[in-house]
Amino acid sequence: MVPELASRHHVDQLPGIIEQALSGASCTWEDVDAVAVTYGPGLASSLLVGLSAAKALALRLGKPLLGVNHLEAHLYSVFMGEGAPVVEDTLPMLTLLVTGGHTCLVLVRGIGDYELLGQTLDDAAGEALDKRQAPRPGVSRRARRREGGARGIAGCRSVPARHAWLGFR
Repeated sequence: MVPELASRHHVDQLPGIIEQALSGASCTWEDVDAVAVTYGPGLASSLLVGLSAAKALALRLGKPLLGVNHLEAHLYSVFMGEGAPVVEDTLPMLTLLVTGGHTCLVLVRGIGDYELLGQTLDDAAGEALDKRQAPRPGVSRRARRREGGARGIAGCRSVPARHAWLGFR
């Protein structure tokens, strides 16, 4: 990722995405109870764009601002939408979490109760998924930035651990 290009893309796209989310949910601004925003882990400059927009929106609407951990959001994304299972009915569950610079095997015992069982030495799997969605502004094979670990899932981050993706280094 080229941080500056990714951030600019976020600035350009965010207003339309917010409007699309409201429209898709058949909601108005008056229907909003709170504003949620990803606080990390992720590309700092892009997180800052989202955080700034969310803070401004929460302030303007007079609504609470809720921080969401990026990796936890992926864990719970399978429970969204019509026909999705109920979280408590699936616990405990074993999850392979693959996103960007993170490839982790996580045991989810309960809501907020996670055990990191393993992670890759590199971020090849997550990066491959990101590249599949290319072309995207900010994507570059030469430029990469590794971010710190998640607060929600202790230890799951893109730094050396015990496993390499498919055994390759």
